[in-house]
Amino acid sequence: MIREMRELAVLELNRLFGTTADDLGALRRTHGERLAEYLVEAGEKISKVYLLQATGPGTVRMWAEELDDEKRRRLPFVKRPGSQSAAVGPVLKRTHKKETPPYGPSPKTQKTTQKDFEALAQSARPWAGFFKECCDVAFNAEHLVFKGDTLDIDRSRETVLSRAIAVIPERETVYLAIVDPSGLWPGQRPEYHAYFAETLAEIKYNG
Repeated sequence: MIREMRELAVLELNRLFGTTADDLGALRRTHGERLAEYLVEAGEKISKVYLLQATGPGTVRMWAEELDDEKRRRLPFVKRPGSQSAAVGPVLKRTHKKETPPYGPSPKTQKTTQKDFEALAQSARPWAGFFKECCDVAFNAEHLVFKGDTLDIDRSRETVLSRAIAVIPERETVYLAIVDPSGLWPGQRPEYHAYFAETLAEIKYNG
């Protein structure tokens, strides 16, 4: 059944793209950016994003922006199967809940995400540099600037990512994402689209 569903998906994507590719691999190579648009989750119900950006050695600032359709397209998001799975990329959902701690992603998810990002940063893949930037912001920085305050990060027990998740005041789900020093969001980075092209189709269709 899974194989048949995969074949149907390839046929439908070929119809949408006007191509005759034999498999998802060929579609990823030729239509990676467009393919990602069909695989990410819709985010219409999320109205705000908090952005993390390196501003100097060891320092990251965080601010919030209201979302419109154009900005949502810069935040491709998909969740891996499993409640504690690592984030696919540097676009996360910061959630509010009644458990302890009262927000997510959970500490376990943050740790698995850090492990995955560090492995991608050390790889020989075209997006290694992109994930190195993400690691420097989310896990290696020592100061987080938010609402005019500079928060020191005790890296023996926390990261910029974990502190950012903790200090966001919203009691509803918001996005939390990393932008590069020039201001480009994840969905504006070609190497991230290449990563999506290889990774997301496998999540959706190879499960």
